[in-house]
Amino acid sequence: MRKQKEKTLYARITKPVQMLWVGAIVLMMILMEVFIHGAFQPTIQELSLDMLESKANSISVFLDAQMSQLIKFGEMLDTWDGREACIRELRTANQVKEEFGIIGLVARNGTCFSTGGDSFSIAGESYYQQAVRKGLTRVLSAPMQMKNTDGTYIVMLAALRNDTEDMEYILGAVSVTAVRQMMEQSNTFDFCTKIVRDEDGYAAVQVGKSVKDEEKVQEYSKPVKKWPGWSLVLEIPSSFFFREMNILTGAVVCVAVCILVVVIFLLKRITNRAVVPLKRLTEAMEDRNLRQLEQYKGSANTLEIKQLAESFNRMVANTENLMQKLEQEELKKKDAEYEALIQQIKPHFLYNTLETIQSMCLDYEDDRVENAIGLVADFFRSSLNHGRFWVPLQAELHQVEDYLKIQMLRYEEQFDYEIVNMAGDTIPFMRFTLQPIVENAIYHGVKRSSRKERIRIFCTTEGAYLKIKVENTCETYDRKKIEWLNDLFSTDVDASKYPGYGLYNVNCRLKLHFGKTGCLRICGTENGVCVTVRHPILQEGELSCRP
Repeated sequence: MRKQKEKTLYARITKPVQMLWVGAIVLMMILMEVFIHGAFQPTIQELSLDMLESKANSISVFLDAQMSQLIKFGEMLDTWDGREACIRELRTANQVKEEFGIIGLVARNGTCFSTGGDSFSIAGESYYQQAVRKGLTRVLSAPMQMKNTDGTYIVMLAALRNDTEDMEYILGAVSVTAVRQMMEQSNTFDFCTKIVRDEDGYAAVQVGKSVKDEEKVQEYSKPVKKWPGWSLVLEIPSSFFFREMNILTGAVVCVAVCILVVVIFLLKRITNRAVVPLKRLTEAMEDRNLRQLEQYKGSANTLEIKQLAESFNRMVANTENLMQKLEQEELKKKDAEYEALIQQIKPHFLYNTLETIQSMCLDYEDDRVENAIGLVADFFRSSLNHGRFWVPLQAELHQVEDYLKIQMLRYEEQFDYEIVNMAGDTIPFMRFTLQPIVENAIYHGVKRSSRKERIRIFCTTEGAYLKIKVENTCETYDRKKIEWLNDLFSTDVDASKYPGYGLYNVNCRLKLHFGKTGCLRICGTENGVCVTVRHPILQEGELSCRP
């Protein structure tokens, strides 16, 4: 079962009160918004509809006036004097009134004879067909382009009362521009107002820019009474529709937010006086390991916090004492492990050296045997080193050179060696490190070769590290085995997994004293194998705190 995360004292005291205040103010704003919309919105909608109806009536009056004028023109023709005379009379009357852009007479076959002297057929137009089919005495068309004209017109048809020369209707075309100008004069707020055909939503005349695609709008519609099938549509943006309500709501929100900020500020000031010292004490205790614990030095303005701080400081003091004891025990343990590793190396080396001396004795080379025994004695004198863990680099190189000389007594025809020290003679170095590496080069490289090989020891410094390369030439080597050994060096495995004990011993001692900063790596070269030792350069203070 997952453990529930416990709340802090600050969260238990301050946050619930803050949430209550936030909830109360939000509820107040919601109620205020509901009240504002409930009280003002119906009134605004009613005013908008009244304004729209007034505009629709204005358009109806305008169109009705135009139709009435057209009928009057028709009544002037009751005394028929011929088509040409009637057209001249209509032209004169229209020039005086200037009501219509185009005016003319329409015959029964749908041919219109205009006052401009031209004639054209309207038999195929929907408004004419509707008038003939339904027997209407007056008809208004949708805005359309008339022949031989540049503008758009609303065509009006009024039936003639005489049947002279087969003339049936009088036609008058009212410019859409005149309708638009009339709509603009009554468009106080510059809203989008348009005359729309009911059956398909076609906008015949539009005044003002539509913002329907940019923001939410409220649409109101009223039919144009004198123009059946057409309605006047008014678009009012929501931003205007609720402008006053939004201003009032914004004022309420600003006041509420200011009150909330002041309340939260005062609440934090009051609670912080009690909670902050406890919070600092908690931060001093958490997210730290034992080595980073420090005594609490902050203020304690309450008795409970003062008692907690004193208890914590006593615990820190006790922990520091225990840590010092544990570190001393750990150093003693490392000393014992290190000595055990050194003692394990010595019998291993001694066995190989005695095997060499035995081989020389079998060959009756007494003078070389004497030299070998002297070198062995010198080697062991330097390996004792008065029990010191660290030796100058030069002493370590001298010891490994003694070992190389011993091996050359047996394998002088199989290898030679070179030691180059570019790092300095006095750098502290972990003793008995290079000999196992050189021994590994001889027994796994030189000894198995059919030609004369070379061992080279090269010492340099690289930043804060001493870098020693032990290279040996050989005829062949196993790359997969080298990769496998490097993987073993980077992990903590048992010695039984290593093919050679010497490299395992060196790697263990480097990791024991330096952790990941000291390491052993093997790589293949063009002519053989190279083992690299990465050894931190120790300062005087570090020598005193290491074994």
